[in-house]
Amino acid sequence: MDDVIVSLDSVFAVVRYHTWWPSANDPFYLANIEENTVRTRYYQPDTAHYVPRLFIDGLIDGEFSGPWEELIAARDTVGSPLELVGEVMPSGGIDVDVVLVGTEEPLDLEGPLRIRYVLTESDVYVASPTGPHWYDQAMRDMVPDAEGVELEIGLGDTIYESRTFPVDEEWDIENLEVVVFVQRDDSTKEVLQAGKWPVPADVPNLSIVDVALLDPMGDGDGRAEEGEEVELILSLM
Repeated sequence: MDDVIVSLDSVFAVVRYHTWWPSANDPFYLANIEENTVRTRYYQPDTAHYVPRLFIDGLIDGEFSGPWEELIAARDTVGSPLELVGEVMPSGGIDVDVVLVGTEEPLDLEGPLRIRYVLTESDVYVASPTGPHWYDQAMRDMVPDAEGVELEIGLGDTIYESRTFPVDEEWDIENLEVVVFVQRDDSTKEVLQAGKWPVPADVPNLSIVDVALLDPMGDGDGRAEEGEEVELILSLM
């Protein structure tokens, strides 16, 4: 899978939902049991499931081995009735703004449609029940939830959507990515369009609101002088 992601990065957004099998102690599953369970059962009923298993645009079951690269490349040749652009910005949480446009493609935009927002994390090292591993594109959160947001859009329509992810202090913001996709909520489960954006690690528009210089090992006058060790404290907003 990792080689496929590298070779098709420009056309391929990945979300990995962690399951309660083969071990119920998977740390990513335990970190978000409800949404991992909902999305796993969306694709795999309890009577017929296994991992790994790749679903391409929700529509194509790539099973456990593919050929994944060929299936993804073939799916990429299919046009979409939607254009999707977005912007991601950290601001206490992680803000996501997207614009959806119903294009003039001669394809069906009939519902039921839902837009789903996912936050993933990569490059996470975990000593899991199956051994130590590096994990990528692990689903961390979905807003507002795994059900997503009902969407009505027609040809020529433009829709603006905004959502905010809360941030867990244990996540590494440099390894976070937002994936947004529009999906038919019917028996096909077809994904009509998707986008992905890394979360910027640097927070814009920070301003210094207070500066304190401490010299507890010096003469205590609040100034850095020759031979003193000082602490500089910046308060940002």
